[in-house]
Amino acid sequence: MTTPPDTIIRSRLHLPGTAFPPFTSRCETDTRLAITRGIAEYLEDVSIVAFGGRKVRFKAVHEEFAEPEETATYPAARVAPGGQGVYEARSLTPVLDPACRLPAPDGRYLLVPADFVQPLLVEGWTNDPEERTALIQALEAALFPNAQTASFNLILPHYYNVPATCALTGLTIEDDGDASKKRFRNFTFSLTARVPLVRLVTFPDGRPSFDLQAVGTGADVLVTLEVT
Repeated sequence: MTTPPDTIIRSRLHLPGTAFPPFTSRCETDTRLAITRGIAEYLEDVSIVAFGGRKVRFKAVHEEFAEPEETATYPAARVAPGGQGVYEARSLTPVLDPACRLPAPDGRYLLVPADFVQPLLVEGWTNDPEERTALIQALEAALFPNAQTASFNLILPHYYNVPATCALTGLTIEDDGDASKKRFRNFTFSLTARVPLVRLVTFPDGRPSFDLQAVGTGADVLVTLEVT
């Protein structure tokens, strides 16, 4: 079933000091694609008014690679893994947190046995040095949104509505001879992202009931435990 456009919720920045939104059962991808899609959706709205009043933004932001039938447009960005992702265990024993339970009638718990830690690359493709400078400035602001910390949380509605923690780690300017001949003025930001690996599980609710019976002069207590 296709979701109507006006009901689609895109990845968004979590504001420090505000409550995290409730989790959902919506899961459209794995952890790796969850974060690349989240960063791509976030960057689609990034823009800046450059010197002279010109508004600069990406005309296209791709997850992984653009499809072959898509016409190249510039400036453009690509979000892709920058190396091997690693699963880091949170604990040996899962913990049932009532705050991580889906509302009735679902009632399942979201358990997070591990975090998926993935290095990411955000490649920017431009044809203009001034445009490149403006976009780097815009991305620095978008990827360093909090003055109090170097990391930020991105809400991923397509992956259980969980927050992913991202941190900007580096910037590379690409001005080699081949790129200059093709009039490319490229750059690459490096990030590290941490995404909870979620598993939906069902646990029974224990509802004890007591049946007391007196036998003779003493009292024997029969306890019956009902589990639903």
